[in-house]
Amino acid sequence: MVSGLVEAWNAHDPDRVAEFHAPEYEGRDIAQVRSEIGPEGARQAFCRFLKAFPDLELIPDELLTEGDRAALRWRIRGTHQGPLLRIPPSGRRLEFTGVSMFEIRGDRVVRRSMLWDLAGVLREIGLLPALPQE
Repeated sequence: MVSGLVEAWNAHDPDRVAEFHAPEYEGRDIAQVRSEIGPEGARQAFCRFLKAFPDLELIPDELLTEGDRAALRWRIRGTHQGPLLRIPPSGRRLEFTGVSMFEIRGDRVVRRSMLWDLAGVLREIGLLPALPQE
């Protein structure tokens, strides 16, 4: 199921992304104030990423599953060509990492928590200073 969701992201298909989410879906993203609710909330969240990175590529690095739970460690590559969290496009090619934790019922996601390296993204686009080298 998670592999199909990754494929939908990489196909840049918001309708297909939405189909992987249950009507009672609730998603949390560390960078967002509000939860994503239902398939439409998942669709809108995906569209925000796609607008920011029209050439987005989601690379699954590790997938762990146990029962109705899954954890996906991933990377996203793309060119920052649209607003991201109200940050204007930088035109920079970025790669950042994250982890998504899923609760699945049947063949749909009912809950997701997403943690990603927002500080790293802000450093790559020049809004935070680079970390000192030790």
